[in-house]
Amino acid sequence: MFHLNSCAPFTVTDINSKQEYKNFFSTEELHCKSFVYDASEWTLTYQKLNETRCESSNIKNEFKCKKKLLKLLNSNSVKRIVYSNNSVENRGCTKNTARCKESAYFDTTLKQRINTPPCCREKLLEILNHFSKELQELHISHMLAFGSVIGWARNGKMVPYDNDIDLILNREFWKTPLFYNVMNKLKTKYGYKTFFADDGAKLRIRYSPTNYNTIEAWPFEIIKRGNIAEVSIPHYGWKKQPFENLFPERYVSFDNVMTFVPRDTNSYLNILYTNWTSELDCSFKKDNKCVSIRN
Repeated sequence: MFHLNSCAPFTVTDINSKQEYKNFFSTEELHCKSFVYDASEWTLTYQKLNETRCESSNIKNEFKCKKKLLKLLNSNSVKRIVYSNNSVENRGCTKNTARCKESAYFDTTLKQRINTPPCCREKLLEILNHFSKELQELHISHMLAFGSVIGWARNGKMVPYDNDIDLILNREFWKTPLFYNVMNKLKTKYGYKTFFADDGAKLRIRYSPTNYNTIEAWPFEIIKRGNIAEVSIPHYGWKKQPFENLFPERYVSFDNVMTFVPRDTNSYLNILYTNWTSELDCSFKKDNKCVSIRN
């Protein structure tokens, strides 16, 4: 995070060199006090001040602060603005705008991870909240899956560099008339777009036909072999789980959304992943997702 002590959208092409880019985000050259910019969260926050001027009375320094702020506001580097009265402006991310084309990555100049834009994460959580509530009202068993469980196990929140949310739900409900009623409600009440993918094995719920922020869901099936029960889903990355790893599911707060997670999240994640406790810096990506090694 850097602080620009000034008063206040810059395109990357306005920066003519790597050194100029580094200087633009430098915390050493200017110390302005009227706003804070968090590059990793794409967020500009105005501070409450009695005066909108730099700490230094130097007019040249104040001019530089204002110039930097204007460049920032004219750039794609600001996706959210928090005003001094605590109101928030999200740039884009509406039903009628496309999803931010930017995703999480490692900035080699700033030497830090830049997360998924916060407005995108908020829309995903909004979809999850509505979908999970509909399922809860019908007493349909469901829970977070894959990377979403990692986020909850780490700190109770969505992984900040994820660009989707994953769920699994009871196969007995999958593609039933009640299921299609829920899909229709998500469309008519909330404006979401729902459709199947992977030959009907996966459900996708998009924020709107225009905005492609998407959560995905798969049906789970409980397979019994003698005294052993396992949970299976039609996903290439899934590894069969003992029944007791998932059930009875736990009701939790996930980034302020009340939903469910597997009963034993540590055992569940240890089967699916290695080194899942450590966050990635997004130095390597595959299929637009941050991965632990270059593939």
